[in-house]
Amino acid sequence: MFPDNPKSKIQNPKSAFTLVELLVVIAIIGILIALLLPAVQSAREAARRAQCLNNLKQIGLAVHHFAEANDQMLPSSRVSEHMHTWLFQILPYMEQPAIYDGWDMAEGCYYDMPDWVREAQPSAYLCPSRRHDGLIEDQPDGVHGHNRSNRWTGAISDYSATTGTTGRSGAWNNFDQDGAMIYGDYDGFPSYPRKLTGWRSRTDFASIRDGTSNTLLAGEVTYRRARACGAYNGDCNNGTLLGPSFPIVRDRDQNGFGSDHAGVVHFVFCDGSVRPISVTIDSTLAGKLVTRAGNEVIPGDAF
Repeated sequence: MFPDNPKSKIQNPKSAFTLVELLVVIAIIGILIALLLPAVQSAREAARRAQCLNNLKQIGLAVHHFAEANDQMLPSSRVSEHMHTWLFQILPYMEQPAIYDGWDMAEGCYYDMPDWVREAQPSAYLCPSRRHDGLIEDQPDGVHGHNRSNRWTGAISDYSATTGTTGRSGAWNNFDQDGAMIYGDYDGFPSYPRKLTGWRSRTDFASIRDGTSNTLLAGEVTYRRARACGAYNGDCNNGTLLGPSFPIVRDRDQNGFGSDHAGVVHFVFCDGSVRPISVTIDSTLAGKLVTRAGNEVIPGDAF
């Protein structure tokens, strides 16, 4: 018999990570995640910004379809106190005819509408970069005595019409604004109608004498402005001012045009094009972009 081969009894030790090697691997994974996370977040925000621009594109196209159906008349920022707004007027062209048909035009008053109509929330009216504490705003009517003791719920919108550069005072506030969509003209003026028998816009595409590609139509507003009033409530959602006295704001808790995007606010122009505009834009230049017939010359690279 042959003697046992001593080499045959030598067993290869099993390979395993040491504690140091494990810690090194964990550290490498952590570094990779830290490097990857900002890129993922940046990609997500880019996608949200693209969706926000698309929302405004849809809104701009809806305004053009509204004008085609109404002899080139632009929507009114609001028809009258306690009547509907431009965001309601374009609903049929935002693929939301059911909401529009739910409004009883014979009654007219926002506060007389069914809850489901006031609360109907098209997704295209919300910026995906913004987080809201609920999508329904609960608000009183602080203007008209017959409603003052009650509260009404309503959908909100992160987008507002650029109605002008200056605020007006007096009973017929904002009638002579210089933006593209302004206060409407209605049957029975100057008294506030409880029921609406007819209305007209005060602007059309022919009145945009500064050029549709140089005139703002609508844009993003701050969180506070979005929640200040229901999207369809003409009592308080009468558009937003922009100009030397009303610059773009960066604080979401202030009123005005502003966004939750870093450094820019998205706007749609009267020609339907959409563009991000820097929050640092000169307020005088911003005002020139708002006015529909200010005879200003705006270079193409000015904003």
